[in-house]
Amino acid sequence: MNGTTAATSSSSTSSSLMWACRYCTFQNAAGANLCGACGSENPKNRGRSNGFLSKFPSISFNGAVNLIDNAIDVFRDVATSSSSSSHQNGIIAQVLQDWICPRCQLNNAPETSNCGRCNFHQSNDIRSNNWICQKCNLQQPVAPVNFICPLCKKKAPKIIVQSASSPLLTSPRSDPLLYEVPVIENSNDIDKIYENVVKFCKDHRQPFIDDSFPHSSRSIGDFRSLEKSHIDIVWLRPSEIYTKDGRICPWKVFNNPKPTDIEQGLLGNCWLLSGLAVIAERPEILEKIVLTKSYNVHGVYKIRLCVDGLFRTVLVDDFFPCHKKTRSLIFAVGRNNQLWPSLMEKALAKIYGNYGNLKAGRAVEGLATLTGSPCEHIDLEVDMTMSPNEAKQALEMIWARLLSAKDANFLMGCSCGAGRRIVKEEEHSRVGLMTRHAYSILDVRQYGPHRLLRIRNPWGVGTWKGEWSLGWPGWNSSNKLELNYEQTRKDTGTFWMPFERFTQYFDSVEVAHLNVGWTAQRFPIELSWEQCPVLRITVVEPTEICFTLFQRNARTALDQVDIVLLVHREDQSNLQPGELIIRSNRRCLPSVRTEDKFFEPGHYICTAMSMQHFVEGKTLPATLVMHSARYVEAKFETTTPDIQRQSLVQMALSEGTPIEYLPNVRLYQISNNFSGLLLMIDNLQESYCVQVKADCSFSQNVLSSRADLTVADCIPPLHRQILLILTHCEPSQSFIVQHQLNQRLTRHAKLGDFSFRSVDAQNDPAFIRPSTIALHGPRPLYL
Repeated sequence: MNGTTAATSSSSTSSSLMWACRYCTFQNAAGANLCGACGSENPKNRGRSNGFLSKFPSISFNGAVNLIDNAIDVFRDVATSSSSSSHQNGIIAQVLQDWICPRCQLNNAPETSNCGRCNFHQSNDIRSNNWICQKCNLQQPVAPVNFICPLCKKKAPKIIVQSASSPLLTSPRSDPLLYEVPVIENSNDIDKIYENVVKFCKDHRQPFIDDSFPHSSRSIGDFRSLEKSHIDIVWLRPSEIYTKDGRICPWKVFNNPKPTDIEQGLLGNCWLLSGLAVIAERPEILEKIVLTKSYNVHGVYKIRLCVDGLFRTVLVDDFFPCHKKTRSLIFAVGRNNQLWPSLMEKALAKIYGNYGNLKAGRAVEGLATLTGSPCEHIDLEVDMTMSPNEAKQALEMIWARLLSAKDANFLMGCSCGAGRRIVKEEEHSRVGLMTRHAYSILDVRQYGPHRLLRIRNPWGVGTWKGEWSLGWPGWNSSNKLELNYEQTRKDTGTFWMPFERFTQYFDSVEVAHLNVGWTAQRFPIELSWEQCPVLRITVVEPTEICFTLFQRNARTALDQVDIVLLVHREDQSNLQPGELIIRSNRRCLPSVRTEDKFFEPGHYICTAMSMQHFVEGKTLPATLVMHSARYVEAKFETTTPDIQRQSLVQMALSEGTPIEYLPNVRLYQISNNFSGLLLMIDNLQESYCVQVKADCSFSQNVLSSRADLTVADCIPPLHRQILLILTHCEPSQSFIVQHQLNQRLTRHAKLGDFSFRSVDAQNDPAFIRPSTIALHGPRPLYL
């Protein structure tokens, strides 16, 4: 109350010396007949002024606004003129040049460039683009409807009087940059290079030596286990390589491939080799990967892989790292003298820079790399987040999904001892399983009341020792025949396992959806909050669609960040995201995907984003892939952050349950499958601001989109604001989200004691970057 009284008193004192323009609210000297900002007439001197507005005895507000806009250039000339010495121009200059620090709210002298309290540089002050009510000082990133202040109902034209160089407030939308579909694969170029290389080798009678992937330690990479084992490496061609029993035999690219043909070497890339095992019996897939299908005497091979969502064809030679002493292969081995496992492993090592970069991964990455198909991650650790009854029902659904995947002839892999459960190495070892290891799923079978999976260890050794294992006493002639016991015994590393025990020791299943007849469109994009990527989709015929988002270079990057994609029906009135149709989980993973979704004819928008890169102001290379049962028209464009914000708003409205702690003030929060938290407030009050203070300081391992875990905001009447977004920071560690909210209704724009830094602030912390304003600035509810 004292603050209000003081402000009123100050206003009363100054009124005797100055008058406020009724159109633009600019404070003018008492003797001025015309407003120094817009040229409007002093109402006290009506009829006596010779100003240009006196020619219009009756003028509408819109007409006045137009006249004011036309006078802006004159106003700026007056404001910046160095020759003017009048008292009026001095006042204008003072109003235009003084600045208040947006970080700590200190009023700074015009000649200073850095804040005297917090050292904030004036050039970083982006509030020159804000609309500010000159009566109640409410600030907004977007001018209100008809320029009527939503708080005090004061009507004012679109004039900003914060700096002499301030531009007029314009819509934040910009013309989008459109790009047609897409990606031209490099296969044609590689074909020409392949032909040239083969011709050169023939002409000079020498083998191909790939100097882009040299036969040196650089191509081996950081592989300390080899150094500790004192293994000497020599690069040899197949004709020089010995088998394990010390023989030299003729080599072939393919020799009737089978899952049991793959042996993992000293490289910890079971995630890749488990995928090789499941495609071994699928010649239609193998032939699309190994394009050189016969043994090449010159050692030139073409391999085609899908890396980070984009197909790449590379040339490799046939020199492989071998033990110098035994002259046998160090890494992946194809039994029966087959080259295809070693060639595919080498091609991927070349793409990623060296063999060492292939260490560690999940089976889903291997399946996606080998097939280019949308891949599904099924979490088996449901007991970690659900009650016993819920977990039981979830496992029933998972079993049904596995049976369905097998019937659809999809490819499957699984991960053992690499999830969130506490792993006991000795327990897994006792039952014959390896922790932090990827296996192949070769079959899923409902045998009477028994639910069974046939699994293979890519090492070729080490198998399950429990029920339905090869040494289990429950085998009889009937079930041996039904489950092909003898073949399982011959196939090294292969075993049957009951589903109940499978879910006890394995943490996830990865499924590659090889949908026959589906088409794929692939878009390399940059996830940015400056030029935001958007995919506009037109569906002509009803069809199923699946979307996948990859972060490129995730395997060699130091850290993976959060990514999410959302698909909306397009709002035809403004071409903005409308109703949310489907979205992926937001996860710190190399890729995320949506479920297969049936789309009716219409127009849709797909957005993709990373909040960690919003906080850091960085750009993330990514790939957006759309698989569809029928061809759909898709155009990629870059646009402003408004699209991203509206996409998140629609997600909150769709998934969040509105909670009203105050009348007509709705809180929406999103945390499920979001790797963090989103808080949004809708202020449905017509005359009151709602002030909100959110304290998330007890959260752990998260980043805040406001660069602070404690925020406070004043949200105008009939406005909406995304308060903050918390994001899982370090993916190798768990995170905790806790928040406490305080809300109150007020007619004052300033936060007062709700602010952590300055009682005069309206947003704490202040919006410093344009992208922060775009995401977190309050916006009218009904625009």
